[in-house]
Amino acid sequence: MTHKQQAAGVTRIVGLAEDARDGHKRISHGGCFSVWMGSEETHEAMNAVCRELEARLVQSGKKLEDLTESEFQALASEING
Repeated sequence: MTHKQQAAGVTRIVGLAEDARDGHKRISHGGCFSVWMGSEETHEAMNAVCRELEARLVQSGKKLEDLTESEFQALASEING
């Protein structure tokens, strides 16, 4: 795999929800994620998953871009249950 191919990995998670009915604009950012919009419940749920993923990356000493696609999918599935 060339350096260019490796650099094309996932470097940020973006969550976008459109279920807000209260007119509130919710925007949250973490080290490797951004979550935009959504109802309070949906926004918090997306944040919780992203924060947990970020915590597990820190524990493992890895960065998001270090994960292969299958590693990312496995981790996300494990967190999301």
